[in-house]
Amino acid sequence: MSTPIDFEAILIKLAITLADDVIRAASEHSFADILADALVREPAPSEVRTAKRARLSSAPVSKSPSGGTDRLISSVVAKLRVAPTGLRAEQLRAALGVDKPTITRALRDGLAAGNVHKTGHKRSTTYFVS
Repeated sequence: MSTPIDFEAILIKLAITLADDVIRAASEHSFADILADALVREPAPSEVRTAKRARLSSAPVSKSPSGGTDRLISSVVAKLRVAPTGLRAEQLRAALGVDKPTITRALRDGLAAGNVHKTGHKRSTTYFVS
């Protein structure tokens, strides 16, 4: 006969470990560093699906005369502000839950407006807040 599994004890142990890790991270790093690391992380497939659902159900974004979206450019700038090492287009796209043409247009408009600057070429291009 096998020993019964004590799920409550396992959950308590996991909760204590999580709390210890959060406290250690908070004491070793600034909040900006922790947030920047969270933005750079690749989203889980369930997060991507949730972002797509939210995007499909949200009201349309008003377009600016240049063809970009003011709200999306503001979101890009906000994400870049908390990422001192900059972000690549793929990371911004994942963090904002938008498709490739949309992030490309927003970055182009942000560069033209002077809100964003970039370094590198092609897939190694990194964007920063100006």
